[in-house]
Amino acid sequence: MQIFGPRRTNPSWAKEASLTLTDQIVVYYQTSDDKIKEVIQQNLPRLQKETISRAWQAGETTKPTRKTLKLKDQNVVLSI
Repeated sequence: MQIFGPRRTNPSWAKEASLTLTDQIVVYYQTSDDKIKEVIQQNLPRLQKETISRAWQAGETTKPTRKTLKLKDQNVVLSI
């Protein structure tokens, strides 16, 4: 499963969370799909670099900034 394609940005999400380029965030992700979890784990260094984050962590969170993405008919919830 390929998760990287043309570079896209989502400034509205960053704006919503009041983020700047110097912020080091933790991205929380939640999905029931084992293949998506595996792909995320295999690509952690690149995901961290591309999102300027210090970590990606599996599991639920109460963080207010959340987005639900649809990948291969599966929901992936990202929170920062």
